[in-house]
Amino acid sequence: MTRYLTFTLLLCMSWLGGGKVQAQGTLCSWLGSPNDSEYGLGLCRVGDFNGDGFPDLALSDPYDSTVALHAGAVFVYSTTSCTSPLTTFFGQNAEDRMGGVYAVGDVNGDGFDDLLIGTARDSTVATKAGMARIEGG
Repeated sequence: MTRYLTFTLLLCMSWLGGGKVQAQGTLCSWLGSPNDSEYGLGLCRVGDFNGDGFPDLALSDPYDSTVALHAGAVFVYSTTSCTSPLTTFFGQNAEDRMGGVYAVGDVNGDGFDDLLIGTARDSTVATKAGMARIEGG
């Protein structure tokens, strides 16, 4: 069975006083790849990753097989254009399952926000020991 997962970003507005939240419609929609992808499993607002003055968004798919079977990937998108990713980070080995994404601010002081990426089953040090790394914006 082939399935497509869709991550939809909704603009929500908070009404002052009433505490109501109202969805304003779909702003951006990105499709995952077929074959039981878990695109969008990990997601976070990463601050201003590309320096355009607007926050960006990171989505992960730990089962992405672009580099190797289930190596995983993290895709960083601009929230102003909703087109192709600004950049993509890929797991390097089969079953790495890269997919944890966390905003860490501007770690290296270059004026761009950075991203912490977790690879749950990376085997660089030991079998399935895992790894985390910071990627610069």
